[in-house]
Amino acid sequence: MAYDEAGLYRVVAHVQEVQDTLGRAILIENPSTYLPWADPLSETQFLAELVARAGCGLLLDLNNVVVSCRNHGHSPRRYLQRFPLHAVAQFHLAGHRVETFDDGSVLCIDDHASPVGDEALSLYADALREIGGRPTLIEWDHDTPPWLDLRRELDRVRAFALDALDTAPTEASPA
Repeated sequence: MAYDEAGLYRVVAHVQEVQDTLGRAILIENPSTYLPWADPLSETQFLAELVARAGCGLLLDLNNVVVSCRNHGHSPRRYLQRFPLHAVAQFHLAGHRVETFDDGSVLCIDDHASPVGDEALSLYADALREIGGRPTLIEWDHDTPPWLDLRRELDRVRAFALDALDTAPTEASPA
């Protein structure tokens, strides 16, 4: 789907139809992309316009940001700076793997089969400092490790989030 007016019109219509059926706003997630069919930075503009027109919220998957931006040679931090954070109601965190091919090209693949990467955690901290805490889901649904390893991952992410929120500017302190 192209991030153009026709694509936006179609997505807005579908989102509104679902929301009308459910009687409530839904969250739309930013995708992982692998082919250079659209500039990931135009995606942020598309999502902002979707929120404005459809009245939906956003689910910000920070691993998807890393995967898409790395696959297309863009800055994940710049993407996050342009993302409509005011509409974020939930975060997703996950791991990904990196495939290197014979020609030296590299592809990041959102596989939900490893710990949350440092780059996604760094973006998570930035987003938390900007908008505060939101429900967060760690996606790990392939090659699932033993419970104690999952618990350690949860504790690691929770500590990271608490540290980010402790260092977030408050209204009483200078930004």
